[in-house]
Amino acid sequence: MNTKRNMIGSARDTTMSFFRRSLPPILFETVLYLVRFRRWPNFKNPKTFNEKIIWRKLYLKEDLYSAYSDKVNVRSIVRKKIGADYLIPLLYSGTDITPEELLALGDNIVVKMSHDSGSAVPITENTIEKSTAAVARMMESMNDDFGKSYYEWWYSNIPPQIIVEKHLNPESETGILDYKFYVFNHKDGSEPNIFIQIDRDRFAGHNRSIYDINRELIRFDSLATVGFVPNHGLPFPEMDNFDEMLTVAKKLAEDFDHVRIDLYNENGEVFFGEYTFSSSAGHNRHRPKPFNDMITHWLSY
Repeated sequence: MNTKRNMIGSARDTTMSFFRRSLPPILFETVLYLVRFRRWPNFKNPKTFNEKIIWRKLYLKEDLYSAYSDKVNVRSIVRKKIGADYLIPLLYSGTDITPEELLALGDNIVVKMSHDSGSAVPITENTIEKSTAAVARMMESMNDDFGKSYYEWWYSNIPPQIIVEKHLNPESETGILDYKFYVFNHKDGSEPNIFIQIDRDRFAGHNRSIYDINRELIRFDSLATVGFVPNHGLPFPEMDNFDEMLTVAKKLAEDFDHVRIDLYNENGEVFFGEYTFSSSAGHNRHRPKPFNDMITHWLSY
């Protein structure tokens, strides 16, 4: 079954790579949108949340996107906005590291790139074999123009660097809780609209739940879902510092009409993850329809 699934996935990736190379951006996005949502999109006069996100990719040229998406550069931005205590400890950043140098950084680390998404390699018990594999993966990503994958152009402007950070929860076998704050600011300066997505068990039974700022599950005729990951309807985790997380998310998002702020909350400490300006490149499914209508309304262009 896994072999068949991998073959299907490989064929799909090859097909999409062909279209990406052969078609101009707007036609590629149109084909992908038709395949994913079975409806004709309107990117020039967007009416849905995903159309608005793709409009952002195709037509909006916001220089700050690159600065805030650069995982090295953004550390100085976060430090100025909310302080260094919210940064995950950085062990290394640069353009070249040997397996021996990575091994010397010890156990419980995460290796990733500054200019992409999805390249992270967590290492709990480090060995020369694991360090060699991680370095090889980073060097392969070094030459990859991630911004061209789905026309998220701002990633193409980021200088590729290798980053090594402290692993926040090396004891977890399923991955730490990933808190994603979708923040929608308003021109009149009124309180932003926000919904929160928590991803759980990324490496074994990945699921996510969607909440409002009162930590209640968002429900219409059914539970709200983002993407194709199931919503198990789990209660919001108990914590004493949620107000701190909410304040941090609002402060970090204040320069943009809409951005997703990823945070972690480990042992009562809040840590910054990353800024995301086009979640899933504008190709996520948002259900039920009233939920999609609500967030479409919140993004006012």
